[in-house]
Amino acid sequence: MADSFSSGLMSHVQPENRFIILPAYKGDPHSFEWMTHDARADALAAGAREIVFPALGNRGALKKLEATPGRVGHLIVPPYPGCEAWHILDKASVFRWYGAVMQAVAPIFEEGGKDE
Repeated sequence: MADSFSSGLMSHVQPENRFIILPAYKGDPHSFEWMTHDARADALAAGAREIVFPALGNRGALKKLEATPGRVGHLIVPPYPGCEAWHILDKASVFRWYGAVMQAVAPIFEEGGKDE
C-alpha cells in the first residue's frame, strides 16, 4: 500500500479521494500491518480515509450468500429471488449486513468530493 501511495496507482489519486478498505471478514482491522505502518499517518494526514468493510457474522448465511448467484441488493428485496428457501434468520442477517456495508462505503460515492 505504501508503494502504491508513493509511486503506484494511488499516487495518481488526489490524497483526499484515497480510501483504504480494511476487510473485517479477514480479521480484526487493527491486526493488519497497515495500522502500524509508518505510511499510515502520512496518508491520513494528507486526507486519505479508512473504511472498515463489515464481516457477515452468520456463517450459514455467508455460505448461502456465496452459493447464490446474482446481486446482493436483489437478494434482500422480497420476494428474495434466488434465496426463497433460506431461513428467515439468514435473510435478516444478510439484510443487516448489506445495510452496514452500504453505510461503510457511502463516503466513496459522496457527490461533491474534493477536487473531483
